[in-house]
Amino acid sequence: MSTVFIILLVILLIIVGIILLVNIGIRFAIFTASAVIDIVKSPASLFFIMCFIGFVIFVLVDMKKSPSGSSYDHGKDISVATEYKQSHPEETYHKPKERTYKQNDEGGYKSKQSAEEVNYDVPLQTGSNHDYIMENTFQKPGVVMELTPQLESGLVYAIKVFKSQFGPDFSPTIISAHDSYHIHDKWSRHRYGQAVDISLADLPLNPRRRVVRILEGTLPKDYKVRWESQYTQNEHIHLQSNH
Repeated sequence: MSTVFIILLVILLIIVGIILLVNIGIRFAIFTASAVIDIVKSPASLFFIMCFIGFVIFVLVDMKKSPSGSSYDHGKDISVATEYKQSHPEETYHKPKERTYKQNDEGGYKSKQSAEEVNYDVPLQTGSNHDYIMENTFQKPGVVMELTPQLESGLVYAIKVFKSQFGPDFSPTIISAHDSYHIHDKWSRHRYGQAVDISLADLPLNPRRRVVRILEGTLPKDYKVRWESQYTQNEHIHLQSNH
């Protein structure tokens, strides 16, 4: 009889505990609901709540559409990531050290001479890569498209990435290349034809973000990609090579 009594007592205690927990939960829910109702009654509070909900929805939608991290799964919506090494000449560029870059009769650009007589001249490139670049880009007035072979190879690939996101007829705009000596310091790759700036201004946010992520995740380590002047009229991709 004592065993049965203990079992019944335990069952009774469990039932009482459950009832107490349910009662506390109901009271807490009623208190919380009452507090929320009091807050919502205020127009200012309601406005801030709606703004917060809208912001959360926007962030979730944006994260869903945009890839995260620096790597990008190009197998889903881009077919050019494997094209980088196709038909790009593997040339070694050696910068001469004696001559200086001088202004020509057609109004070319002239560098500021340094104490070391640094040469900023880059031989004008020809060939399939150069032709492709000139046919598939716009250049801001004054831009000098004298680039090293390695940078031209990377730029061809970058143009194809732009086309994969904005359509086959899209042509990106080059806003700076082997020019602007008075703007860039003496260590800038622009001075040696090893860097270009590609405009992102006025382009839709998500596609241009994908372009940056694709280039960051797929270009070889000999290249660097920076997203500069974000959300301004000078927003651009800075693409540079080591040679």
